[in-house]
Amino acid sequence: MVPQHHVNWLAKSTEDEIVTTQGGYRLATSVGATLTGLGGDTLIIDDALSSNEARSDTSRPQANEWLAGTALSRLNNTMTAKSSS
Repeated sequence: MVPQHHVNWLAKSTEDEIVTTQGGYRLATSVGATLTGLGGDTLIIDDALSSNEARSDTSRPQANEWLAGTALSRLNNTMTAKSSS
């Protein structure tokens, strides 16, 4: 949860989404989720797969396909975007 002293700049705060009064936002989602209509300047991928999924010959390619085909396509500008994993 967001610390109380930051509440004055929040326009919306849920478990998956934070929107600021200045128009910034953070969205948390999972590998395979739909991102239709959403975009961003920075992607942070953390623990995209569990250790069991990482060893799976099925889950690993599906996650790679989602990252390359869905998540990266949502970057506002692929030339200036930042990503971290």
